[in-house]
Order: sequence, then C-alpha cells, then structure tokens
Amino acid sequence: MRLRSNEFCPIHKSLSCCGRETLPKPRVVRLGVQRVEDPHHPRGYRELRSSAEMRKLLSDRTYIKQNF
Repeated sequence: MRLRSNEFCPIHKSLSCCGRETLPKPRVVRLGVQRVEDPHHPRGYRELRSSAEMRKLLSDRTYIKQNF
C-alpha cells in the first residue's frame, strides 16, 4: 500500500514515517505595508497592508474623528 504525502499512516498515525519525507512549508513573511507597483494608480503604486496595520490605521483615524 502506498501512502500519499498528506495521508496519515494507519500503523504509526504519522505523516512522516514509512520512508516519507516531510516537505517544509514555505514561510510567508508579511511585512506591515508592502508597496506594489501599479501604473494605473495616481501615485504609481498601491499599498498592501496586513490586518494589524489596517487595525492601527483605522483606530488612529477614528480617534482623530472623535476628537473634533
């Protein structure tokens, strides 16, 4: 019986036994703000923000609006 790479071994209950090697998952490094070139945008680039950066940005804006 041949096991697929994502199939658990019925004997050992593991993904990395019986001669199979585990493939390292590619690590995705996300910076807070990334600039992506976009010739159609007025600035010439767009910004991709992480969810934490969006939270910071929105909380700062709401704080400024509330103080006026």
